[in-house]
Amino acid sequence: VLEPATIADFNAVAIDAFKWGDLLYGVPYATENVALIRNTDLVPDVPATFEELLVVAKGLTDLDAGKYGFLIQQPDPYHTFALYTAGGGYVFGKDANGVLDPCDIGLDNAGSIAGATILDQMVKDGIEIAGAGYGEVTGAFNAGNLGMMIGGPWTLSDVKASGINYGVSAIPPIDGNAPGVFVGVQGFMISSFSENKVLANLFIKDFLISTDVMLGLYIEGDRPPAYLPALAFLGGNEDIQGFAAAAATAVPMPKIAEMASVWDAWIGALELIVNQEQDPATAMQEAADEIRALLGCE
Repeated sequence: VLEPATIADFNAVAIDAFKWGDLLYGVPYATENVALIRNTDLVPDVPATFEELLVVAKGLTDLDAGKYGFLIQQPDPYHTFALYTAGGGYVFGKDANGVLDPCDIGLDNAGSIAGATILDQMVKDGIEIAGAGYGEVTGAFNAGNLGMMIGGPWTLSDVKASGINYGVSAIPPIDGNAPGVFVGVQGFMISSFSENKVLANLFIKDFLISTDVMLGLYIEGDRPPAYLPALAFLGGNEDIQGFAAAAATAVPMPKIAEMASVWDAWIGALELIVNQEQDPATAMQEAADEIRALLGCE
């Protein structure tokens, strides 16, 4: 059990990732998520809003010349999720006890449809394109042909090798609302089979929860610390601070088995939208209904 003052020293989203209802089952040490990555020679300043981002992107886009202003790899729910959450979209809601409810599916609510509609309009405006997979998006960025992309820290080694000047920041507000990307959280838990629970608890609270140890874990893993004093120590690392800024409003990846039934239907809906084969509302409604059927929800 951690004291409230100790819990306050951690990224609140990371703490939430280790909760089931009101109970905390682990101590986080790192977060991992996507953010906005931009070519600072093409886009010197972080757009203040997503609407401004799209205007900048449109001005940089020349499809005939293979130049793009902004791309989200498709069909990819993980990288597109921010569009959904800004308007109140979600995958699974929570019951009265704060536990994920696999039959409360929010992929066809008004916020999710609004996010899918933004993607649809990006295609109509010639900003987003069909067939923009991971290789196409990162390849265009590393060749200097893409102004902005949504990507994770795993993309940066190739970006650095390409010599592109870049910046990392949170995805800007969409219609005035901060978007939430999916976040994965690494941490420590004690096995229920442990014969040394008291010592293990003391080890976590008295040794692991310290700035020095958390910085050591960052050095080994190169992920933003979930422990805020360690994150503050890295204030000069713009990459880490950019991803951490996106993590501050992120949504923990749902930690229930039913999440495995979500991806295929959602991917299918995005493919239909990007290929302009179905309107966003219908695509998301049918995807959500397919998931409900798979999970046996009425």
